[in-house]
Amino acid sequence: MSMECLLDRVLPLGTDHFVIGRMVRFHVRDELYENGRVDVAKLQPLGRLAGNYTKVETIFELPSEDF
Repeated sequence: MSMECLLDRVLPLGTDHFVIGRMVRFHVRDELYENGRVDVAKLQPLGRLAGNYTKVETIFELPSEDF
């Protein structure tokens, strides 16, 4: 899976930069689709926590309330 975006602006923050982009399109391999949705287990996503990367191994759904 990859994401395509257009650069909106780059804001200087001290010695770093804050980059803002607009999402245009997601590119997803066909084998990641199941029943019209992305199969997260097949995707094997990565996450970023405080500058370090980690595997997302525990996937769960929050209960939803009908209003």
